[in-house]
This record gives sequence, structure tokens and C-alpha cells, in this order.
Amino acid sequence: MKPNGNPDRTGIIAALAAYVFWGLAPIYFKLIQSVAPLEIIAHRILWSIPMLAGFLLLREGAGLWSRMRLPGKSILTLLLSGVLVALNWLIFVWAVVNGQVLATSLGYFIGPLVYFLLGYLFLQERMTRVQTISVLVAASGTLYLGWFLGAAPWVSLSLAFSFGFYGLIRKMLPVGPMIGLLWETVLLAPLALVFIAWSWRSGSLSFGSGEASMDLLLVLAGLVTILPLVWFNVAARSLELTTLGFFQYIAPSMTFLLSVFVYGEDFTQGHAVAFGCIWLALAAVSTESVVKMRRAPFPPEAMVTSRPAIVLVHGLWFGAWAMAPLARRLRSEGFSVWRFNYRTTRGGLAQHARELHEYLMERRLPGTLHFVGHSLGGLVTLKMLAEYDDVPPGRVVLLGSPLGGSKVARKARKVPGSAHLLGEIRSTLERGFKRLPSRRETGMIAGSTTLGLGLLVGGAGGPGDGTVSISETRVDGLSDHLVQKVTHTGMLYSKEVAAQTAFFLQNGRFKVLK
Repeated sequence: MKPNGNPDRTGIIAALAAYVFWGLAPIYFKLIQSVAPLEIIAHRILWSIPMLAGFLLLREGAGLWSRMRLPGKSILTLLLSGVLVALNWLIFVWAVVNGQVLATSLGYFIGPLVYFLLGYLFLQERMTRVQTISVLVAASGTLYLGWFLGAAPWVSLSLAFSFGFYGLIRKMLPVGPMIGLLWETVLLAPLALVFIAWSWRSGSLSFGSGEASMDLLLVLAGLVTILPLVWFNVAARSLELTTLGFFQYIAPSMTFLLSVFVYGEDFTQGHAVAFGCIWLALAAVSTESVVKMRRAPFPPEAMVTSRPAIVLVHGLWFGAWAMAPLARRLRSEGFSVWRFNYRTTRGGLAQHARELHEYLMERRLPGTLHFVGHSLGGLVTLKMLAEYDDVPPGRVVLLGSPLGGSKVARKARKVPGSAHLLGEIRSTLERGFKRLPSRRETGMIAGSTTLGLGLLVGGAGGPGDGTVSISETRVDGLSDHLVQKVTHTGMLYSKEVAAQTAFFLQNGRFKVLK
């Protein structure tokens, strides 16, 4: 939101453009309905790659290649999500070219309710009473439609659940939406090329064998895929999630109108009951969301949103409370400060990065967004910035973060019970994090007073703050590196550290000490 309380105009325009475009998409696929659905999907995959890569190169520059580097497990997971989204595309295209546009509208209306159900079943997310009743009401309407038609509405259900499972996988994977889609299309490209080659050899390939206008329309399949995603990305950066959530009903509503009033599809009593139940359910959960938002007390951090926003990320065995002194100093410098809280000993770095990203997406902080991460919090911040490409640009200050790995963490594995205490983040602390986010000014403040955990486990590996050595805080790519006479924990309460942090966030460098 803007300081005057009005939603960002650019964000609203972008959201409208994206969802209206998606709502009118059946018109495009009707124009190419003479082409086999599988060939349409193959072209959609192949032509999306250069267009999406070009957009990301313009936005990220050379930093795109570092963002594209992912662990093998993540790549395999993206292959699975790519198959699911391609299946969703195929069902949609098949339905459109076979005169079942109304079924696609029903499927995408069901979608938000399917998300609730999958979140409850697989992520242990609690459903409210309103959400539970809404899902049951929507299910009742869908069952009635199946009984009325004499067969289950497989097209609608397949669209809703294929995209629901796609969203579920992507939610658990710490990869930005645009980077993830690029990976998905690249991984599916070999299959698309094989299909194109087989179709050419069998003489069934439409591309290149007919009119040039049809070939151009098939090439535009990439633009039809990427353009609304770019607009959506712009909207997501500017609008709150609640605001953006209401726009999602525009696309299936327009598809519904197209199917009935343009393409003349039958709107039966069964459809009326099913749509009525689903619209009632969506109205209920949307109203509940708005009521909760209005009743929820704003945290102190949210009182000033016109100033540059800073997100503080605490370290291992700490909580947001530990960042309070630093938060007070930064607020006195004119910043709007937010403190992210997470359970450091539950889950690994990828989970913490995902939690931080979800925290940011829920709040939709406006304008420039800076970060200050202490110890493990610095690694969590860097992981999140490296994996997600939709976070507004800003500066990063790290406080005693073991970018080069921690000798103390490696020695701590010998301490009885450390496996339980450190959990999945132990390997992260041991290895460190050497890949800095591209195009972000990043400064490090290291401590030089040895007092702390390092003394208990045999030293911190050289001069340092008692837990992390000075050498472990140095990596290539830092904008600035500053050593202060503080301990690992004491830097959170140091007025000089707070002053230097504020100075870096304002100027992109630390203040020169005399």
C-alpha cells in the first residue's frame, strides 16, 4: 500500500492486465484449434524459453546465471512441477478446442478451495470453520453437477487438482516463480522437441506446413504464456496478498462469460447449482479474510510504512526479541523496522528461507527493502535472496554471519546432544554461504572480542567474536567489511554497531573510523 492508504496504481493496472489476459486466453486457443493440443503445448514450452530468458536477463543481468544454479534435488522437483503445469496447460487447451470453456471456468473457481484442502492434508495448515464449511459446500455443488450430468466433471476437477498440486510443490521449493518457470520449461524442452520431431516425421506437424499466419500464432504461444506472468510479477511487488487475491476471480469470471455468451455453451441447472455453491463458498472465505485483516492489530513495526523498510533476522537460539535494541536505534534513524521470528532448530536453511519469503509476501512492504541478519539470520537472508526473485531491491548488513563456515559449528558436533540442538542447520553453519545475492550492496560487521561459545569448544578458529572468526566472515563480493570490538551476542546491543548498520543502509558503505 502507498502511504496515503491507496493501493499502488501500477500494481492495480498490472494485476488487471494479467487476469484479464488470462480470462481472454480461450480466444487465442480457439484461433489455433485446428492444431493438435499436444503440439500447442510443445510450442508453448519451446517459445516460452527465449522470451522468459530474455526478460530475466534484462532484469537480472549476469546475476541470472548464479540464480539458475540449483541443487540436483531441486531440479528433479522442478521437473515434477513442470510435468504438472504442462498437464494443466494440456487439459485447458483440450477443453477449449473441444467446446468445454465452461468446464475450465468451473475448474479455476474451484482452485482456491482446493488449495485450502491440500494445505490441510499435506502442510498441516489449520482450516477455519468457515473454510471447512466452504470446501464442503463447493464439494456438494460439484457432486450435484456430476449427478445431473451423469458423469463427474473431470475436466474441472483435473484443472483444479493439477494446478493445486503444482502450487503445493512450488510452495515447498525455495525457488522464485520466474526462475522456477524457466527451469520447468528448459527441463520439458527435450520432450517437446522429441514430439515435434516425431510429428514432422509422421507428417502430422502443423507448424511450417500451412499458412504463415498460423505459424506466427504458434510462435506467440510463448508470449501468451510469459506476458501475463510478467504483469503478475509487477502486481505482486506492489499489492498486498489480500488485494491481489480478489483479482484472481476476474479470469474465471471472464471465461464463464465467454463460454455462455460468446461460444454458446449450455448452462444447465446442474451448472447453476454448482457455480452457485462455489460462488457462495468463495464469498464466505473472502469475507472472512477481509474481516480478519481489519480486526487484526497492527504490530508496532507497521505504524510507519512511508519510510524505507528494514527486516531484521535473528540468529541461532535467539528470537525476534534479541533484535529489539537494534530495532529501536534504526527506527530513530527514520526506518520502518520489521522483526522476522522463526524456530531456528526446526528445519533447515531452505525451510527458514521459505518462511522468510512467506513473511514478506504476506506483508507486501512497499518500496525499497533492506535486511539485517545476525549470525545464522544472515545465512537465512542470503538464501532467501538467492532463491526468490520477487523481493524489492535494497541493501544487506550481516552481523557476524559465518559466510565461510564456522569452525565452532564443526567442533560442536562432538558435543553430546548437539545433533538435536543444531538440527538440520548444522551443515549450513559448517559450510557457510559463499554465494552473495547479485546486484545487492552487502556489508559485514565482524566482532573481535573473544567471549562465548568458541571458548567452550576450543576456540573460534582465530581472532573473532568468540563464535565466528573474522576470517570466516570474509568472502569475495562484499561491498564493505568492518571489524568492531564486540562479542558475537554483544554486537546486538552495541550503539556503534547500530550506528554503522544505519550508515551502511543509508550510504552503501560503513562510516570510516578515525
